[in-house]
Amino acid sequence: MKHSFLIVIGAMMFSACSNVQEDSCSTGSGITPICGFMAPEDLEVLPGGEFLLAGGLSLDNENGDLRVMKISDHSIQKIYDVNDSASAEVNSNGWGDPNCPGPPSGFSAHGMKLTQDEAGNNILLVVNHTSREAVEYFEINNKDNIFKAEWIGCVIVGEGLWINDLATLPNGGFVASQMMPHEIWHTIFDRPHNDKVETGYVVEWNAEDGWKKVEGTEGALPNGVETSKDGTIIYNNHYQSNQVVAVERATGKRLWTSSVKGAPDNMSITPRGQILLPTHLGTLRQIRDCMLANEDHCDLGFAVYSIDPTDGSSTHVFESSGPPFGGATSAVETGKHIYLGTFSGNRIGRIAALE
Repeated sequence: MKHSFLIVIGAMMFSACSNVQEDSCSTGSGITPICGFMAPEDLEVLPGGEFLLAGGLSLDNENGDLRVMKISDHSIQKIYDVNDSASAEVNSNGWGDPNCPGPPSGFSAHGMKLTQDEAGNNILLVVNHTSREAVEYFEINNKDNIFKAEWIGCVIVGEGLWINDLATLPNGGFVASQMMPHEIWHTIFDRPHNDKVETGYVVEWNAEDGWKKVEGTEGALPNGVETSKDGTIIYNNHYQSNQVVAVERATGKRLWTSSVKGAPDNMSITPRGQILLPTHLGTLRQIRDCMLANEDHCDLGFAVYSIDPTDGSSTHVFESSGPPFGGATSAVETGKHIYLGTFSGNRIGRIAALE
């Protein structure tokens, strides 16, 4: 899931595994762990496939960050830390809400989505629960492979909403998964596994209309969300019913439902156009225990699935439990590998992609 308590920042700029014992970051069970991150809950591949962007997650008003890893040598740069950031221009490049009150005083990266503006600049949207409920906008700049994330705007989340993940739309807006009402989010760890109780839906935001519910998207703890390239279809993971659904955005018509083993978290679209996602093979209480333990990794079992967006047919890609990596929350593909994020610990995982 997408929560974490006090997590110690584990890497300095351009460090790989220097902050942990070497043997604690060793390959095992078909997974290569890559250390030097702060609870890398969500991942994005930067255009070109040579760099990976990771969001550092924390809660309880402890700050997270943004980091970029060079895939060829695993060197890591911290590219955004709210405590080090200079003042930013509100609503640069027309992104976000013109009424955004300014930069956040606290920041932690929950769900993320990378997109491009008309000039080809990389724009990152990040769900932030620290200091305020908002979607923060960043421009990701690269000069001679030295990256920087500049805060450029925000959208304050509507009253009563508690969003998890998001995906951009062609009109400059976005959709987001509303897991449950904000006032009850802290009860999440008390829910029985796979209870199938519908608590949320998908919401849409655009500058003209603000926030609105997308009809037909109700589900049991909606989690990861993606859209088709033209924005007409929404793909959403229902964490508490072990399923992925496709819904026509304009009508709310469900196009297909795909059942998976475990509770599905974030999703991404692979270079081949497939939906890629991890699932949790454990309970919400086990997730809570991992957060409280504050270890370098969580042993929670997980699986990875690839789903055909045309009909929902699924392929089991990978499954693991125990060291050296667990509790996968996101999966992205580049080259011959899939990279896995997680809600706690100091590492991402790397596994082989399907041939």
